[in-house]
Amino acid sequence: MCEGRVNSIQSDVAENRRIDCAPGRIKNKDFCVSKGCIWDNNGEPDTVPLCYFPANTGYIVSSGSFSAGDKTVNLKKSSQSVQNPFGTDFSDLVFQWKEIGAGVYIKIAPSQGTRLVF
Repeated sequence: MCEGRVNSIQSDVAENRRIDCAPGRIKNKDFCVSKGCIWDNNGEPDTVPLCYFPANTGYIVSSGSFSAGDKTVNLKKSSQSVQNPFGTDFSDLVFQWKEIGAGVYIKIAPSQGTRLVF
């Protein structure tokens, strides 16, 4: 049985910077590695994710505009990202925020197609 870190992807993510690859799911090495994530059973399972995303996973800023009070950033899925363990990713997102007095309005939506409403 293999011990320690399992994955050929760079696994130098500090314990305090790790993002759980499958929160709320029962995790094992096979599931973790099949999603492109890193399995590290050397951590403390109650405080440090054993299955976590490698560095450079997620979205990168492709463009943005900033006017008084309104800000928009276009995000593109990173080509270095691993497979999403929760389903299909959107390739492009729009992140908008607007300052409203002491509050902030935030909207994250796909730049094309239907968005989920909760």
